[in-house]
Amino acid sequence: MKIDVLSLKKEEIINQNRHQFIYGIPKDQRQAFIEELERENPVTANTYSPMAICLDEYGLANNIPFYPYHDKLKLCNMSRKYLNLSIAYNIMSRVGTITEELTKEDIDKFLSSIHSQCGIASTSSIDELTTTFKLSRQSIADHYCTYVSARDEVVNSDMPDIDLSMYVPLVKRLLNNKAYFAILVNNNINISNLSKQAINSIISTRSNSNLSMKVITDASSWNTMQTLDDKQIEPNHDYSEVELDIKKKIYMIKHSKKRI
Repeated sequence: MKIDVLSLKKEEIINQNRHQFIYGIPKDQRQAFIEELERENPVTANTYSPMAICLDEYGLANNIPFYPYHDKLKLCNMSRKYLNLSIAYNIMSRVGTITEELTKEDIDKFLSSIHSQCGIASTSSIDELTTTFKLSRQSIADHYCTYVSARDEVVNSDMPDIDLSMYVPLVKRLLNNKAYFAILVNNNINISNLSKQAINSIISTRSNSNLSMKVITDASSWNTMQTLDDKQIEPNHDYSEVELDIKKKIYMIKHSKKRI
């Protein structure tokens, strides 16, 4: 399948604010495809235009053993916070590329609101805020590795976090762009099921006027539709599916036969 054939689905992916699972893009073409979507749908100011954000990282490692004393709630919180901070970081890093289109007054007002409303440490520039998000995300990953690998039963309750329901509207106000961010996830790494469930949790809210999750995967490697609070997300109700081949249908048929 050639990348120009995949481009026929771009409008369906970007111009719909529904959360989506996208099946059938070959693994060796996924990253190029979502990077192209991001280039063609950049963060913009003073317009109404969906903005594509390709996540550089989105999940915690799946190659670490778990022990009986590990608290699932703590692991869920780390997975959720890591995803939130990753989304916040990637959005802000793109905003940093168009600061010349924004007034200093608007930027200062935005930074003040982020500090007062989202509880983020005071920063003096978009670049500094971007760095804060990146370092905070790394601190979550470090906590996770310490807690799981070193059998450390203590988790710092003051781990950084960002409330996306407050953060994203503030970014949109700064940009004067009332459209949504299309968050592109290339499921090409081995992440924990809890990190997948963190993404599913965002999808379950159906609050896609600000964030629209676009997960590029195959059915066999996205092996859970459960959320962090043990709910199930369902097609049509919570998300739509974009299928570029019949592999997903074949997988579902085989999977259903095994259950019988």
